[in-house]
Amino acid sequence: MQSSSLPVALMSMIDIDASILFQAAIVLVLFAILRPLVFEPFLQSSALRLAKTDEARREAENMAARAQAMVAKYEAELASARAAAHAARGELRAEGQRHKDATVTAARAASAEQLNALRETLDADTTRVRADLSGQVEALSKAIVDRILGRAA
Repeated sequence: MQSSSLPVALMSMIDIDASILFQAAIVLVLFAILRPLVFEPFLQSSALRLAKTDEARREAENMAARAQAMVAKYEAELASARAAAHAARGELRAEGQRHKDATVTAARAASAEQLNALRETLDADTTRVRADLSGQVEALSKAIVDRILGRAA
């Protein structure tokens, strides 16, 4: 126990001697052995992983750009289809309006024709009834006068 008898200030923490050269040689030999076995494969795999990550990122960006182009194309086609549907709906509405107008006009013409025919029939019947009644007016008026005056017929 000699070290305990020496003062603390004299005790050195690290002794530098020939063993440090031996330790440095061991580190250099291990580095020379481990470099091709561990370090270089690790660096190669890291570089390969980085390259694949960059490639995957570029591919994802390309896919995103294609997806945006497809969305834009879809929206353009959808807008075109909506415009065509709107135009077709307008044409159908106009055609329906024309058909309605034609049907209403034809119905009005038919009803006017029927009304005129009925008026002519009514006028003819009125004329015939008046002619029939004009012959009977004289007899009826004489019968009314006789009855009012109390004469026997």
